Amino acid sequence: MLLETPEEIVVQPKKKRKRRFLWLLTIPAFLIVVILSLQIHAVQTWGGHRLASYLSSEWNRKVEIDRIRIDLWARVVLDGLYIEDHKGDTLLYAKEVHMATYSFSSSESRFESQSISLLEPNIAFKRYAGESDWNYQFLSDYFASEEPKDTTSNFSMWVGKLNIENGKFVYFDYTLPLAEEGAFYEEQLAVSNFSTEIQNFEMNGDVIQANIESLKLKERSGLNIEDLHAHFRMQGNSIQVTELVADLGETHLVGDVGIYAPTDEAWSDFNNKVNWDIHLKPTEMVLNDLSVFSSDLKGFSNVLKLEGDISGPLNNLSLWNMNLQFGRHSHFKGNIHLMNAMNLDSLKYELAAESISSNYNDLSSLKAYPFSEGKLMQLPANISALGRIQFEGNARGDLSELELYGKTTTDIGSLTTSVKMSDFDSIVSYNGQLQLEK
Repeated sequence: MLLETPEEIVVQPKKKRKRRFLWLLTIPAFLIVVILSLQIHAVQTWGGHRLASYLSSEWNRKVEIDRIRIDLWARVVLDGLYIEDHKGDTLLYAKEVHMATYSFSSSESRFESQSISLLEPNIAFKRYAGESDWNYQFLSDYFASEEPKDTTSNFSMWVGKLNIENGKFVYFDYTLPLAEEGAFYEEQLAVSNFSTEIQNFEMNGDVIQANIESLKLKERSGLNIEDLHAHFRMQGNSIQVTELVADLGETHLVGDVGIYAPTDEAWSDFNNKVNWDIHLKPTEMVLNDLSVFSSDLKGFSNVLKLEGDISGPLNNLSLWNMNLQFGRHSHFKGNIHLMNAMNLDSLKYELAAESISSNYNDLSSLKAYPFSEGKLMQLPANISALGRIQFEGNARGDLSELELYGKTTTDIGSLTTSVKMSDFDSIVSYNGQLQLEK
């Protein structure tokens, strides 16, 4: 066995080992110094200004960030984020933006974050008169992949939890005529007092979907959503809101709602060409709360309890398997077809009643049209002698004429009718056949 000579044995000098150990300590020490320096207000301000300057040059838009805060877990807070559009108006302002566990893939044009919170944001999406693009188009172009795809936008994002507190949101198309004051117009929205908590928000191509845990807002038309939760999905010209529970004033809405437009152009004729598919679970509705969609409903404060299915455009609605109750003793069960429902002056209706029941007190407590005048229905006093009034059969008409085909039963007898009645504002006249049974 050969022994190594002293010259062949290499011994690490103590100074070199100590120097290497010190270098290893330098790495975490440096990281700690960097992290601690990021907590210094001056460093945060400098970082915010540097990032704003970079984004301004990239987007060719004015961008301001008061400061950036980053903690040990890489959670980022942007204070005073401001982005301007090409007209010099606000596109986005947020007092604070919080992000946690985030990533962006430029090759896939995809952004992901476990959570994002916006405090007092002001978001304004606008399409100015004479322009085809919206004011946020430069952001869509910037984040889009260079690889061509068939979809209109190849940017996608996922956020595990999205919170917005006391925000404002504008979605306004100035290429269209201005909506009347007090009227809801989906292409000209101005929302305030907007707060929401959303789980699993995802945008991929033309699909946007989310679980809305809570939402409240006020819209310039007067629409006031006090609380709402549902699953939301939008794809192309289709919107689906399922497992919906919403409180709008005195209205408590429960069910599933679908809105479908056959073409992009159909949205401009919303009342006639956009189809609704609604399944109502037991719901309490006050039509005055919905008067932003039709001014004719303003002032109708009676509470209606209903459930059933609704389909068709607003001016050609079919109500199926409806169960409607009002007052203390009144109900309707059957099917209804409403034509020109968004203009009561030209409203026409057809109904097939499996059962209608009411009495003088309930009927005389209903608001008379026009509802905004606050007057109640005026009925001859002797109708009270009929007691409970029940009807089975069919009816059709408008606000000035009514055709009845069926059997009416009261406490004092029954009546088989095939008549046409008119002149409700004066002495009621009728023609047809009446058969009275005691």
